[in-house]
Amino acid sequence: MFYFVNLFILLMYSWVFKIFKIKHRMYFIITAIHIGGIIAFRSCYTGTDTYQYYNAYKMLISYDGNISELTKMYAKFPGWAVFFKAVSSVCGRNPNIYMFVTGYFIVIVIWIAIELLEVDLKQAIVLYYLIFALQAMNIARQNMALCLLFLSAALFIKGKKIFSIFFLAFAVSIHTSAIIGVPVLLVLSMNWTRRRVYYAIGVSVIALLSVNILFNIFTNSFAGYSSYLLGVYKATGRNVVMQIIYALTFLYAMWIPKRYDLPAEKEQLLLKGSVLLWGELLLGVFFSTEILIARENLYLQIFIIILVPVVTSYFNKYRIFYKFIVYGMVLFYFSYRIMSNYGSIIPYQTYLFER
Repeated sequence: MFYFVNLFILLMYSWVFKIFKIKHRMYFIITAIHIGGIIAFRSCYTGTDTYQYYNAYKMLISYDGNISELTKMYAKFPGWAVFFKAVSSVCGRNPNIYMFVTGYFIVIVIWIAIELLEVDLKQAIVLYYLIFALQAMNIARQNMALCLLFLSAALFIKGKKIFSIFFLAFAVSIHTSAIIGVPVLLVLSMNWTRRRVYYAIGVSVIALLSVNILFNIFTNSFAGYSSYLLGVYKATGRNVVMQIIYALTFLYAMWIPKRYDLPAEKEQLLLKGSVLLWGELLLGVFFSTEILIARENLYLQIFIIILVPVVTSYFNKYRIFYKFIVYGMVLFYFSYRIMSNYGSIIPYQTYLFER
């Protein structure tokens, strides 16, 4: 019930803000406190891998070596280690600081990226809560990388390329799977037309034939991921509900530039987003049980919270039908994750009431 109650609260004050036209910035702050707080105040026992990183943070607190030795000890995620060592130096020795910082770090960075892209903040935030907030309590380290890559993409779109590359490098240092940000930025650097998107679709089908080669390159380049390639770990299977949402959004986003005379910036946002969604569809449909691919695909999925508000800003006969399907399916997805206790998010516990 905890997560549904918070969804109801989020929807109620989002409605109040819309009706009374309360300042945009206030909504940004309140939702960051609210949704960030759900993640930030969780117990170390909420989320499958939270306790593991809770203990890693406790080890960092007691570490008194130099930075060079620290990065060698945490060679798989040196950025994470350096960042949280700095956090522990500033915030003290309470290990609950780990959950607090990850929660607010993830949410605030995501919110900033949404603001930069100038889409409907309310829709984007509700979508984030329904699709991504629950997983942020589980795979928090990757979600830190995810939010940084998302911010990197937003900055790149806005022409802040130096900052974009910096945040992408930071993301990779936290979770090496964020290396997918390189092709993401490559997509964003190109000037797209609908015809070029269709060409890209054709090329991507050919690229599927080379996927085993790409697997080998990745796992040989980044230590610690060979077990994924060898099939030791498997994802639970294809998420049909979300794939339908991505497919509908891809088709709708491709149709709008044909139907409307758009400003160049908005048209490019739709077409670039369409290319990223197409990449998600290929990976999500054909490699749904490969956990390495599923982890990489998270970085493409996050762009749905931007594209849905953009495509629904155009009034046409398909708009209501599209919104009904998308939000209905997203609510089903949200409910299923809770009912199945995916990622061990139930019961929700908080360290605020621990003795």
